[in-house]
Amino acid sequence: MMLETRNGMSEQVWSPVLSEDQGPQYRAIVTALERDLAEGRIRPGVRLPARRSLAETLGVSLGTVTRAYEEMERRGLVRGQVGRGTFVISPTTGIAQANDGSVTDLGINISPDVGEEPLLRDALRRLAKSDALADCMAYLPHLGLDQHRHAVMNGLVRWRGHAFKPAEIALTNGAQHSISLVVDLFAQQPGGLLSEGLTYTGVLALARHRGLPLRGVAIDEDGMRPDSLAAAARETGARLVHLTPNLQSPTATVMSEARRHEIVAVARELDLYLLEDDVYGFLCAGGPSPLQSLAPERTFYVSSFAKCLFPGVRLGMVVFPGQFAAHIARGLRTTSWMASPMLAALLASMSEERVVDEIVARKRVEAKRRTALARKILGERVQGHDHSFHLWMPLPDHQAALTLVGQAAANGIVLTAPEAVQVAPDAPSGVRLCLGTNSIESLDGALQQLDRLNWQIASRSIV
Repeated sequence: MMLETRNGMSEQVWSPVLSEDQGPQYRAIVTALERDLAEGRIRPGVRLPARRSLAETLGVSLGTVTRAYEEMERRGLVRGQVGRGTFVISPTTGIAQANDGSVTDLGINISPDVGEEPLLRDALRRLAKSDALADCMAYLPHLGLDQHRHAVMNGLVRWRGHAFKPAEIALTNGAQHSISLVVDLFAQQPGGLLSEGLTYTGVLALARHRGLPLRGVAIDEDGMRPDSLAAAARETGARLVHLTPNLQSPTATVMSEARRHEIVAVARELDLYLLEDDVYGFLCAGGPSPLQSLAPERTFYVSSFAKCLFPGVRLGMVVFPGQFAAHIARGLRTTSWMASPMLAALLASMSEERVVDEIVARKRVEAKRRTALARKILGERVQGHDHSFHLWMPLPDHQAALTLVGQAAANGIVLTAPEAVQVAPDAPSGVRLCLGTNSIESLDGALQQLDRLNWQIASRSIV
């Protein structure tokens, strides 16, 4: 077993020493990891090499390494994290822990708990006693009941300050479902899909699942660049552009009003359609206008209740140009028939009674508190909006980002690996810090640790 450093930094690279008398090669790899763990030469939190890389190092087939990693996971030696890699875990707990046994997940973007559970319980009791349940017991229109769509529209008006047409709103089983429905409309078009050079992990997963080419468009501090969008559209022939103007994931930027008009101008010139992902828009009170309000004829607007309430509420929406109504209805029929009527009735009731508004107000306050904490600890190391559940930590290069992810994992802190959000090879380097999953005390400790790790990495990078 060999541990190396890369570029003068302390990222550990596992290279097993295999014995010929250990049976099949895949089993020899597993045995080597077990031996190195038992003898303390590798510790929980270390990320194993990519499968193809280890196969080349050992001179074995990719299938052999894949089978070895699967056996390691079955034995509880490692855990694979989608988009992040395969990490050695504690044999006793099954997770990479810090020295004090704690684990802090800054890799998944969940809104913080603001005491919404009692409000949900009360809303469920009221729904159970109401006549609304009678409307939820049958197959309903694919786009959703009119009263549910009206309630969702009224809620969006209060959060976003813009009115949508209820007839052009479809209820879905979450924002990811909405995005999938829209992508499917253009799946047969040449050129695939365009997205920001750094983008939401669900878009990368969807493109891979559909076998669609995904082209990254250059971004700057104001979001997607119009010139890069025009160039990518002309080169690929793509017609659909996914982008997140508000609190872009992972960079947490908010696109200015002027930039939004420039993006719309390019879309009209080249006959592009915009897939506006606005799941974080409720945090941007009084912010710039949605792209949908600037170009309703070519914009699909997506949002959901998962971020403003909690992930278990799998109800989303897509506002679509009127000419696509039949296509969206057909997509809903094919994928789920309809969104959950029970959830639609519940969220309609919570919206009409302003319960959602109360929770959104609390979320905004808590988001501001947590971003303030991150800025206090990390200072100018992080960037993003003051009311956000995530911030962006720029790093000098891709290797520095990988090193920070690996060292954080070794200290019980989960971060999103750079490749999980990277579309364009020349996209900015850094890591996303999700602030909402943990208690404020756990977040404080994790951020303090990241600050120390970041200084160590920076000091080793100085020539």
